Amino acid sequence: MTRPAFILVGLALLSTLQGCRNPEIRTDATSAVPVRPSFASMHDGGDVAAGWLSQFDDAALRSLVDEALANNPDLRAASARVDQAMALAVKAGAPLLPTLDLAAGAAYRDAGRGVDPSGAYSLGLQSSWEVDVWGRLRSAQAAARFDAEAAQLDRDFAAESLAASVARGWFLAIGAGEQLAVAEELLAVRRRTLDVVQARRTAGVAQPIDLSVAKADVDTARAGVETAREAHLDALRSLELLLGRHPAAEVTTATRLPAPPGPMPAGLPSDLLERRPDLVAADRRVAAAIGRRESAKAARLPTLSLTASLGTASDELRDVLNPENAVWNLGANLLAPIVDGGRRKADVRLAEAQQREALAGYVKACLSALGDVETSLAAEVFLRSRAEQLDRAAAELTAARNAAELRYRQGLLSIFDLTQVEARLYDAKSQAVAVRTSQFVQRTRLCLALGGGHAPTTGAKTGDQ
Repeated sequence: MTRPAFILVGLALLSTLQGCRNPEIRTDATSAVPVRPSFASMHDGGDVAAGWLSQFDDAALRSLVDEALANNPDLRAASARVDQAMALAVKAGAPLLPTLDLAAGAAYRDAGRGVDPSGAYSLGLQSSWEVDVWGRLRSAQAAARFDAEAAQLDRDFAAESLAASVARGWFLAIGAGEQLAVAEELLAVRRRTLDVVQARRTAGVAQPIDLSVAKADVDTARAGVETAREAHLDALRSLELLLGRHPAAEVTTATRLPAPPGPMPAGLPSDLLERRPDLVAADRRVAAAIGRRESAKAARLPTLSLTASLGTASDELRDVLNPENAVWNLGANLLAPIVDGGRRKADVRLAEAQQREALAGYVKACLSALGDVETSLAAEVFLRSRAEQLDRAAAELTAARNAAELRYRQGLLSIFDLTQVEARLYDAKSQAVAVRTSQFVQRTRLCLALGGGHAPTTGAKTGDQ
């Protein structure tokens, strides 16, 4: 067998040996999560559908979500982290391929003492390759790829979280506007009551204390309007910050909350673990930790490296490209660790501990997600009941307030009784607005918790934009 043929056979054997241990990293992290067959507070056992934003049927909200996805700085930072992770994945896979370098050199020597000066010139290619016999490099590459997948999934969930935050901010701003309207309505009622008291005082029927109470109620209601206006402006600024705008409280919202959407399917808890991008990302981090553990274990075994070079060398620059001056060599190096002070063993223990930490983080994230869904489903039931009760209370108190004003005009009711009924009426109205706002806020949290995606999917992965 000729020498080149021998070299080719040797390389083929080494490639076969490298493929003998192809690490296949699998995780069974979901088995560590205590999952019930169904949600305890389930509305509907149907499948969770993508495109939850469409249930609000609000083109303005849809436009704001698109604006936020394009301009939000936090989402841009998440996208930059994805690019970093992908670059690290490419870098981790680079050692699996041979390196090839161009080397050129020139030296000039003048010894003096009558010795003619001389030069040395060289030009050639140098290559090296570590044969990944035990899968150390491939395990490290797999870990980096899983990290890149996790970063992408984190970015997808960040986009979903942003969409939910914009929807939540939208409804909070509308709710704050309704609270301002309630406060202004109360102020108008207080002023009307003051007019009634002043008329009765002029007629010599009302007492001075009645006038003082009515004036104080007007001032208190006016302060309530200012508080509500401040809260409304704060809600608008918070929404604009999510959109990546200057927080000038200039965004235009609807004036009233729409009717709350009906119950939505919650799906199965087991499906949730595979649907939510952040939970899948946590699973990928477990897989990455396993890859780093395998790489650390393989680092304790001998490494085999091949080196090769081809070039020319000459004392004259004009002869440096002369094929007759070509020189090549091929070498192999075997490095087996003997004493390293326990560093490699410590690396294995470190990687195993990181794997356990990643698994615990995955279980925690899954339990938190399951808790979010259960809490949101239960909250929707309670909020719907509270909204119905407050609406009935407001209707009853409206009738009571009208009757109280009539009785006060007739001198059958004191000013304290009248103002108390008015206070209770507008407290019920304010609570009703707060509960309706909470219904929408809770719905956005449920949509995010279920992980269906804010936009309908057309064959793309959930969360892709």
